Amino acid sequence: MKLLSRKVFTAILASISQVGLVAAELPFQFSGYALGENGARFALKKSQDGKSYWLEVGQQFEGYTVLSFDKVSEVLTVRREGKDFRVRLPQPKVSADKVKISAEKEERILRNLRILAAAADQYYLEKKEVVASYETLVALKEYVKEDIVSVDGENYRAINFSSEKMEVLTTGGHTVSYLR
Repeated sequence: MKLLSRKVFTAILASISQVGLVAAELPFQFSGYALGENGARFALKKSQDGKSYWLEVGQQFEGYTVLSFDKVSEVLTVRREGKDFRVRLPQPKVSADKVKISAEKEERILRNLRILAAAADQYYLEKKEVVASYETLVALKEYVKEDIVSVDGENYRAINFSSEKMEVLTTGGHTVSYLR
């Protein structure tokens, strides 16, 4: 086993101390985000009074500056007085297998999935492609003539349109699947 020199060890410790990982000491909670054409916005909720504020990268809140966001891990990085803090989006408190949505909501979500599946099939036939994105199908209104409106916070942009099973997850943790 190779030992680190004192200089290297000290440098590693110094860099670790610059990143705070304990969100409990922050006066707010990272409660959500929205990704859109104009960039990303992040919801921060004050611990003291529960009020929420939407911010973009570069904006300040309670003395903290929003630095970056890792979409994969859903971690927001903020900085205060030269120290970085990584704040993870809380996981849902409800078990997904216990979450039920109304039959009406599920039918509306299935309708959206059927429309997108048909649009993807038409796109594949016309363009001789095997992959399609939500933006390709919806953007020009060529394949999807109407707006696809989220029923319960589901994200249609994350669907793999070339798979046999298309599914979305609602914000309440319920998965709705459509078999092609």
